[in-house]
Amino acid sequence: MLGVAIDIADDASIAAMVACTLAEFGRLDILVNNAALVSPGDLFTLSDAEWKESFEKKLNGFARCMRHAIPPMRARKWGRIVNVTGGAGRQPQPNAVATGMNNAAILNLTKAMANDLAKDGILLNAVVPSSTLTERLEETIRKTAAQSGKSEAEILKERGARFPLGRLAKPEEVAAVVAFLASERASYVIGCAWPVDGGAGAVI
Repeated sequence: MLGVAIDIADDASIAAMVACTLAEFGRLDILVNNAALVSPGDLFTLSDAEWKESFEKKLNGFARCMRHAIPPMRARKWGRIVNVTGGAGRQPQPNAVATGMNNAAILNLTKAMANDLAKDGILLNAVVPSSTLTERLEETIRKTAAQSGKSEAEILKERGARFPLGRLAKPEEVAAVVAFLASERASYVIGCAWPVDGGAGAVI
């Protein structure tokens, strides 16, 4: 196992990560792009700097990682790329405009590149989770509980009630779909956006 800390907004940092991977393992098989970024605000409340930062740390970061990962995959005629995006890319939210645009652009990038990469044995897909019970979300729930006077269990139940399964996704449930798409079992799947949302569809 090799861990490399990078700045997804820095192209040189990403290039160094790929170089380290190739030096350590001699090949690069799988790229999973996943940046948990939420930029609350709309067209008027987000500053120009905040707007740019939002795209630098997600859409542009994904594009940079793909740009550096694809050449060694092409050289071996095999690769898997999974872009993890979010439901706001399909159902925009008025208080998270940049987040939704980021996610929509990533879905577009995925579809735009998938057919071209397939001829080189590189399969590109996206995964579209809904609210997932990550450490970051758990921290948000704790803060909401402290501010609202409700218990964390109450808030979690309220959020889960918006989904047909009555609960939020577990990280491992999203990871299982990513693992499938990164495997040989998904050898005839390209350019798709896989919802992992408990049947909620437009619910975020």
